[in-house]
Amino acid sequence: MEKFIIGFFSIFGIVGIGILIGFYHIGEPVMLVVGAMFSLVGWGTVIPLVRKRIIQRRVREKGVAIATTFMEVIRSEVSMNDRRGYIVRTKWLDIDNNTLYYFSSNTQWYDPTKYLQDVGTITVLVNPKNFRQNYMDLDFLPKRFDDK
Repeated sequence: MEKFIIGFFSIFGIVGIGILIGFYHIGEPVMLVVGAMFSLVGWGTVIPLVRKRIIQRRVREKGVAIATTFMEVIRSEVSMNDRRGYIVRTKWLDIDNNTLYYFSSNTQWYDPTKYLQDVGTITVLVNPKNFRQNYMDLDFLPKRFDDK
C-alpha cells in the first residue's frame, strides 16, 4: 500500500516540476503557483515516507534487537478505501536509565489481535543512539489473514 502512495504522489511532484519549468519562461504567476502547489503536495507526502523506509531498512540491517512487551492493537488514523488499518503497540523498560519506551508498528491492514493474544514479547530493532528510529518485527504474522 505504501508503494502505491509513494508512486501516486510522486506523479504530483513530477507534474508540479513540469508546470514550474514550463511556465517559468512564460512568466505566468498563476501557473507557477499551481506548479508549486502540485510539487509541495507530491514531494511533501513522498519524502517523509521514503525517509521512514530508509531509516527502517538501516535499523533492520544494523540495529539492536530488544524484546518488548505487547500492549495493545489500536485502530490507525490512516484509512485507504474506507478501511482503517491497525497498529501494534509495545513497551520496553530500559533498566539502566529507568526509562520506559513505547513503540508502534507500521500500519497493518488486517486486525492482528487474535494472532497476538498469546504473544508475550515482540522483537523491535532500534538504533541504540536514537530509539525513535525503530522497526517492529511482525514477520511472524501471516501476510494476509481473515478479519473475522
